[in-house]
Amino acid sequence: GDGSYGFDKTPILSNCEPEINCYLHCILPYDVVTEKSYITKDKKDYEENRIKGICQELRNIGIYGQTKDKKTLPLNIHDYSYNTIVELIGGLFDTDGYISKNGSISITSAYKNLLLEIQLLLQKLGIHGNIIFKKPNFKNPIDRNGCYNLEIKDKDSVLNFQKHITFYPREKHNRLKNIHN
Repeated sequence: GDGSYGFDKTPILSNCEPEINCYLHCILPYDVVTEKSYITKDKKDYEENRIKGICQELRNIGIYGQTKDKKTLPLNIHDYSYNTIVELIGGLFDTDGYISKNGSISITSAYKNLLLEIQLLLQKLGIHGNIIFKKPNFKNPIDRNGCYNLEIKDKDSVLNFQKHITFYPREKHNRLKNIHN
């Protein structure tokens, strides 16, 4: 999934993961309104959900209104509990992360500063990775600026990632669970 919001607007979470849509509608303690939905080519239920009443919470933790290269983790992230930090990292990798067939784990961002913050949190968990710049693919108009990848490849870091981080979408969760194979 992916999240977005315009200036002074309630955030929208767009995704087609059944576990996340169920969480939004059944567990999340906010009013959730589906603004758009359709079946994808892969036969998944895509939804765009507006999360009412969450703006003040985002302001309280210092991340409301962040866009593009202004995205950061909450200001006091290092005061958060272990469980909150690993859930946050899991959520970030749920949306923008990937587990390759060879067992490496990566997360992508258009801006390096957010990945640097994630890298620091991961290091505190014994998970080390490198940030590399991926050159733009000029044949793809969406990829005209390139992006940054935080890649976790060494065996100990990958196993530490598996030990600490949980993914919510079942497909990614199962891939992470079986990564040692």
